[in-house]
Parts: sequence; C-alpha cells; structure tokens
Amino acid sequence: SEKFVMPGIDVRALARMPCPRLGDLVSLPAAAIFSSWLGFQVLLERFLPCEEAEGTDLAAAGGHGRLTYRLNGHKAFWVSMAVLAAFGRGP
Repeated sequence: SEKFVMPGIDVRALARMPCPRLGDLVSLPAAAIFSSWLGFQVLLERFLPCEEAEGTDLAAAGGHGRLTYRLNGHKAFWVSMAVLAAFGRGP
C-alpha cells in the first residue's frame, strides 16, 4: 500500500499541534457584529412588507395542513445593501 505523501510537508506534525483555545478562534467584536447582523435580518424578515405563500401539504409526512411562509427576501437584500452602502466602512 502506498502512503500519502506531500513533499515538504510533515502531515504527522498536524497531529502533534495543540488545539487552539476558544479565545484564539472567536473575538468579542466579531461575535457582536455577527449577532447584530443576524438580529437586523430577523427584524427585516418580521417587519418588511411581504407576500405570504403556503408550502406543500404536510399530511403525507404525518403533519397537519400547510405552513405559511413570508416572502420578502428580495426586499431584505436591497435594504441590507443600502445599509451597508450608508454605514459600511471601506478597507
């Protein structure tokens, strides 16, 4: 059996590397930015005007009736782009 070889790279060294601490992977500012953006998207989904559509009948899967979906993703996209253009920072 042939072994997997990557010239110039010691693959076994990966197994000896220490695992990074959580603080090295996640920063508080990044978590705050992500949480704020997610919350903003939830607000857009809830409060932007929308059309409502019914999904597929769930009876075949043992459910009851149909779920109703709010369709306003296109509007949310353009509002998000406008907010980024107005408040986003360049490099």
